[in-house]
Amino acid sequence: PLLRKAGSERGESDFEEITWDRAFEIMEERMGHLRGTDPKKLALFTGRDQMQALTGLFAKQYGTPNYAAHGGFCSVNMAAGMIYTIGGSFWEFGGPDLERAKLFVMIGTAEDHHSNPLKTAITRFKRQGGKFISINPVRTGYSAIADEWVGIRPGTDGLFVMALIHELIKAQKVDLDFLVRYTNAPWLVREEKGHPENGLFIRDEAGNPLAWDRDNDAPASALLPDISPALSGVFEMPDGSKARPSFEIMANRYLDPQFSADEAEDRTGVPADTIRRLAAELAHAAFEQEIEVDIEWTDWAGRKHDKMIGRPVAMHAMRGISAHSNGFHTCRAIHLLQMLLGSIDCPGGFRYKPPFPRPCPPGPKPTGKPEHVKAGEAMPGPPLGFTMGPEDLLVDAEGNPCRIDKGFSWEHPVSAHGLMHMVIHNAWASDPYPVDTVFFYMANMAWNSSMNTRGTMDMLTDIDEETGEYKIPHIIYSDAYASEMTYYADLILPDTSYLERWDCISLLDRPISTAHGPADSIRHPIVDPGRNVRPFQ
Repeated sequence: PLLRKAGSERGESDFEEITWDRAFEIMEERMGHLRGTDPKKLALFTGRDQMQALTGLFAKQYGTPNYAAHGGFCSVNMAAGMIYTIGGSFWEFGGPDLERAKLFVMIGTAEDHHSNPLKTAITRFKRQGGKFISINPVRTGYSAIADEWVGIRPGTDGLFVMALIHELIKAQKVDLDFLVRYTNAPWLVREEKGHPENGLFIRDEAGNPLAWDRDNDAPASALLPDISPALSGVFEMPDGSKARPSFEIMANRYLDPQFSADEAEDRTGVPADTIRRLAAELAHAAFEQEIEVDIEWTDWAGRKHDKMIGRPVAMHAMRGISAHSNGFHTCRAIHLLQMLLGSIDCPGGFRYKPPFPRPCPPGPKPTGKPEHVKAGEAMPGPPLGFTMGPEDLLVDAEGNPCRIDKGFSWEHPVSAHGLMHMVIHNAWASDPYPVDTVFFYMANMAWNSSMNTRGTMDMLTDIDEETGEYKIPHIIYSDAYASEMTYYADLILPDTSYLERWDCISLLDRPISTAHGPADSIRHPIVDPGRNVRPFQ
């Protein structure tokens, strides 16, 4: 371990080597004091450590809401967008079934955005006659080997997908059976202007969503497996209010001319004829090349089936679509497209990896409201989670953010992975409040998450004129490698590399499963570190 020498300045790289016992004494004194007085003054933020279940548990037990990992500036739009919509996500949480797919559509994915198994799977997919379409502004990596490359204007992927939805609904190429069985398409939405629940799902006294049962010409619980729900029409409820199935509301929205291929052409740069052709190809693969797997299975409602129907249209997307201000809804549009085709969790489509799918709406809720953070106590729940309404926001009575990164506030209400890239700035500005100690692990914040390296370094060295101390009083940093961040830390804890430690990649955090079944791993060290380092975890 290294301790910045007394009298030296941050950034000068003037350290003295100390023992691990001394390092622990320094941390125990500082962090113990904060936990016993105001736990939120410790901010713990980690990088791609692959064990956020553990570090998140530490933050919860310590009692600070100020915890997150790198996802807030990586693919949180995708992870949150998919989990809120279908209970899973591309990448670790699910993927394309290229063994059975006939058409594979990849959107916004660079060659380093997935591991070698996908690359080898694409090779086999192409050799067996499948068509690979890549939608990307540049023709490199995956796009260079695709059977068709669709060049698109950056940030317009969502409109492109919505235009595909427009064309499919217009042509009535939609898997209605899938929508009725597995989605909330039949759920009734209140249409009563001025009513406090206008635009919300109508529920019975038990809280179950309602659908209009065509057999009985009456409302019924949408969760009952033996009803015949309507997908269109306006219905009068027993209390006199009007309601319409959510499918019809969605269909009317996307049939609007603003989502037509002709309108999308100017903004996306993709010719209207190409959009219409691609929509027709999606429909052809899904409905004309349907797969039947003769295997008995039971669905969520207890209904038994003698075969599995597959829609051989597989999709995959990554940061190219999510790293935009509209990324969250772009991701949701892709999953709506998959639902309309019936290509979710079926042969040839998108398949979940254990332990996914998760419930929709997802849980748990984030923790960190004023009543959750108490001196010397653990928080009652995890610092990260999924908000479902204003009541779940981490704000105080005046509406001010409760987290240093302003996650789950009115400004960032659905920040499921936190916003670690805002930590240094907000800690420097004491906005929304001052913190005492910032503890980073494997997160070179001075470089890779700031978009402003010079400004970030200035914040790390800025002095409070009133106290004569740094505006960010204490910085602890742990990493296996030197970086810009190490030079600006006060205490450095040298970590091992992944080849030098026992480790686990848990199903609870970063699944390594396949769609065929669950898996986990224990990493074994293969070399002796030969130096005075310790694994952070």
